[in-house]
Amino acid sequence: MIGWHNIAGNTPVVDWQTDGDNVVGFGRGGRAFIVLNNSSKAARVTYKTSLPAGLYCD
Repeated sequence: MIGWHNIAGNTPVVDWQTDGDNVVGFGRGGRAFIVLNNSSKAARVTYKTSLPAGLYCD
């Protein structure tokens, strides 16, 4: 999380999305995107982001 925070910096929150009560995803400008799952089950969700096209780590 510290690495994500360092990359995201103070950029604005964008692309806020939820999938029910347990899964939320959001970006920080075009620099970072995170999805948090508060369930014991895997989430199978596709999110649209403001990130440039590319390969990203999970």
